[in-house]
Amino acid sequence: MNKKLIIGIVVVLLVFVLGFVSTQFLDITLPFMGEKEEEVFEFPIEGTIITNIKNSRSYVKCDVVLTITNEDEFKDMVENSFKIKHAIIEVLRSMEEKEYYQDDLQKILSQKIITKLSESFSYENITQVYFEQLITQ
Repeated sequence: MNKKLIIGIVVVLLVFVLGFVSTQFLDITLPFMGEKEEEVFEFPIEGTIITNIKNSRSYVKCDVVLTITNEDEFKDMVENSFKIKHAIIEVLRSMEEKEYYQDDLQKILSQKIITKLSESFSYENITQVYFEQLITQ
């Protein structure tokens, strides 16, 4: 009976040791251990943006928050916040009134803003554009 107990303990210890080694050296994550999450920085654009819509008497009003996963790019955004706000206004003003009636407007605007900021400032880690409010009138 003592041999069976010792063999059982050795097998259990061996399983734990192999599991630990595989997660540490082979970068395998067990489901109960969870995955490391990437740090996400939120960058709210200061103030409500209000601007005219292209070829129209209407305007758009919105509050925007960007999320980014690179701390250096986030710090650069903070330093250039007025330029970023200007670039977002350019995107909003470049769309015609009929484009603002599309069902997937937020998705379209998000993609255009990410593309504009990527081209203008070489930001490669913007993950999302959130609209706290988006009103056209």
